[in-house]
Amino acid sequence: MTEPNPELLDQLAAEYALGTLRGPARRRFERLIEGDPALARRVEDWAQRLDPLAEGAPAIEPPARSWAEIERRIGAAPPRARRGLLALLFGRPTGPVPSLATAGLWYCLGFWRRAGLAGAAIALLLFVYLFVAPPPTPTHMALLADAASKPVAMVSLDLKHDRLTLDASRLPVAEAGKSLELWILPPQGNPRSLGVLPAGPLSLPLDRAAAADLAHGGLAVSLEPAGGSPTGLPTGPVLYSGAVLPAS
Repeated sequence: MTEPNPELLDQLAAEYALGTLRGPARRRFERLIEGDPALARRVEDWAQRLDPLAEGAPAIEPPARSWAEIERRIGAAPPRARRGLLALLFGRPTGPVPSLATAGLWYCLGFWRRAGLAGAAIALLLFVYLFVAPPPTPTHMALLADAASKPVAMVSLDLKHDRLTLDASRLPVAEAGKSLELWILPPQGNPRSLGVLPAGPLSLPLDRAAAADLAHGGLAVSLEPAGGSPTGLPTGPVLYSGAVLPAS
């Protein structure tokens, strides 16, 4: 194996430190540096000699295409389609704005800006509805009381929007193997089940027939087997009941 020429190695080390050694020759020289600490020190010596010259040289701004090439090589540049869409949405147009007819939906600036504004408006309305708007005002109320007329829970009804609200956690807990079931007591006919009460707050949508019956009827809670009445009608004792009355 031929011993490398010391003068040639020194010249290559200088070119490497100066940045003029490029391409395959630079990559081969880097492999030599990795296995030769003496050669690595020689490169470092040349770098220290050349650094003062670099500090005195005027700064040169690289062309814009250099940054694009750097981003491409390190994988930082977004895909072309995504970059174009982001520019359309948030950038300032630098040329004719494509239309839906000429550019298609994906590159239509007007469409995506209108879609973005519509999405923001919907998000704002949801935020106001969920966190800012006051809760619906009940149109009717029902005070559930036990057989001794002792109040145990208040039921709120918004019969304009067909919704019943009850905090079932205020009711006494049903005994083991049993469930509490809520019933509509219509002005006429049999009670109709609204389902087994959960252990906590309940917000229940009502159909129009249930809302109409509740406007002139009442509510009751019976003690049923676990899971609710097997017959569709109350089978256990009615523990609590109350008439539905207008809230104002």
